[in-house]
Amino acid sequence: MAKNCLKLGVAFAMLGSACAAQDVTEQIGVKKIELLQGWRTATGTHMAAVHITLKDGWKTYWRAPSGNGIPPYFNWEGSENLSSVEFHWPAPKLFTQFGINTIGYSRELILPIEIKPTTDGLPVTLKAQVDYGVCNEVCVPVTSNIETKLSVDKTANRAEIENALAARPRTAVESYVQTISCQISSIEGGKSIIASIAFKDKAPKVQQTVFEYPGSDIWIEQVELENTGNSIVAQAKLVSYSNTPLELDQNALRMTLIGKNQSIEINGCATPS
Repeated sequence: MAKNCLKLGVAFAMLGSACAAQDVTEQIGVKKIELLQGWRTATGTHMAAVHITLKDGWKTYWRAPSGNGIPPYFNWEGSENLSSVEFHWPAPKLFTQFGINTIGYSRELILPIEIKPTTDGLPVTLKAQVDYGVCNEVCVPVTSNIETKLSVDKTANRAEIENALAARPRTAVESYVQTISCQISSIEGGKSIIASIAFKDKAPKVQQTVFEYPGSDIWIEQVELENTGNSIVAQAKLVSYSNTPLELDQNALRMTLIGKNQSIEINGCATPS
């Protein structure tokens, strides 16, 4: 199973059948994928969402799905009046199958996306080719094409999108993190990091801590997790595939503590103020 998923992940960029939103019912594991209209915010951005509905028993992946998962990739080429896109990921769940952990969502994913228009006050024509993975007994890469016009004065699907925004991981401050410290040492090809996170009260139950660091040429191996009283200690290895030695910026490091009922997102190794 692991080998099959890994092969599919490696071949992901070359596989998948392009499919319009109305034809997505023909794709394995997926009932529907669409863009939700959302609303124009007071700051001039537009809050919309990508909505993926899955068939029974299927799941799709988070942005950092672990070694055998397929992270989603969005290509916005062809969009009009689009300056930037910011993703607001809901807290994912940990799935274990055949002894392999993957991270993602079952049944459906509503992924809020905050659009910054190039020209304020005008509609945005949003087009996306979405390369993503779905998994049941096997892991399958799929490609979908979705499109919509985000109107300035139209609001729709607000409740669904706001519920997804509310399902984001909690911040360090919201989770009563008291101190954060990171011990970094050099290893062959990269760095080893041990993060110690102390809470004001008893540490929450965490199933897995996921380390993320910017850069497509960096492999991150999640090594170990330990809960001790009011502290969580997590370890990972970051290996660079470039010829340039990895100089780790602690402020650019992101850690997500994934629990069954609660997740926490921590940005950087500095103690929250």
